[in-house]
Amino acid sequence: MLSSLKPLDGVPTARTAAATDQGPHDFAARLRRAPGGGRIVESRPNPLFDTLRRRIGDPQAYERVVQKLKNYEKYFKAGGPVQRHLVTRYPGDVVRAIESMRIYSNMPAHKARRMAFTRRLTTMDDDTYTPEVNQAVLGNAQCLARTNAECVLPGNQVSLEMRSPFMRDDGKVVRPVILSVSAPDLGSPDQPEWPHYVNSDNRLREAPYRYSLETLWGHIFRSSAQHPDHRVVLSAFGMENFIKGLPPKEKGRARAIGADVFARSIKELQHRGIDVAFSDIEENGPFWTDVNRLLPEGSAIRWVGALPGRWMRNKDITVNSWDPIALVGNGCRIDNSFDGWLGRSSATSWSDALVCILYYEGVLGEVANIPVQH
Repeated sequence: MLSSLKPLDGVPTARTAAATDQGPHDFAARLRRAPGGGRIVESRPNPLFDTLRRRIGDPQAYERVVQKLKNYEKYFKAGGPVQRHLVTRYPGDVVRAIESMRIYSNMPAHKARRMAFTRRLTTMDDDTYTPEVNQAVLGNAQCLARTNAECVLPGNQVSLEMRSPFMRDDGKVVRPVILSVSAPDLGSPDQPEWPHYVNSDNRLREAPYRYSLETLWGHIFRSSAQHPDHRVVLSAFGMENFIKGLPPKEKGRARAIGADVFARSIKELQHRGIDVAFSDIEENGPFWTDVNRLLPEGSAIRWVGALPGRWMRNKDITVNSWDPIALVGNGCRIDNSFDGWLGRSSATSWSDALVCILYYEGVLGEVANIPVQH
């Protein structure tokens, strides 16, 4: 029963080396110390709700959408103060992010949309974010990637693009394109992707693994073609947590395949005249060292810094290392991954939650037409 659910209080803010570029005058840190943060569902007049009310023809469907958004605010407390500030300060951007969305996938459009919008709030803290909570907020109890075997076949990955407000650590708000891509999750043998990429001897299946990474790079190429004047800022998607379940030797093979695919794809982007860089918690990490070693002399890509940093700009495509199960941003401030830092520093989780709610209420088409590009 929904009445038995309890909102989270006092979720600890996680800190990692990704935050070491934040100084004592960091604007985001001041927000974390500030009381309150506002509630978007209680803000009137509000362009977000004005837009939804105007576009959703069925008043009862509109009220159900609003109730689910209230449930999101009530139960998902891991977003943090920066996310709340962005959504209360720029509520119209929540809908504009949905209007800007594109899905990249080889699957038929209806299956790709179902995969993109059947999600869990987060994969973290299962005792709190139960199927019951997910049903109350997003309209579904479980994500499609864990209930439909077709969704995790090599080459069937889904990537989601949106333009969302992001707060840098100097307090400046920019609106980059966020392209969230999901590499195969080989974090443990329990993951449903595992048998497609790892054989019974725990050896990596090289061909399907390479194909999956090349598929995701195809999504990056398509996104870059949509925004040819944008810099592409890469994350090391799939090259850390998503291969940690492999034996050491196979983990090395996965990284070598990844470095080769990344390097060849970076060369292609550079050939097209696209500026390419990368973000990570350190400049000289072993994966990026391997990638740059494979690039021609003079074409190594540079490190721009960690998230949230001061490097993000409007004309960036930031390639996010997304989870195939959760909303963009996953656990946000209780998540120390690239995805988590991006989520806690932006409005992406809010917009992703709303688009899933609209999809399950059957009114997404009344708010935005989200294309699927193959």
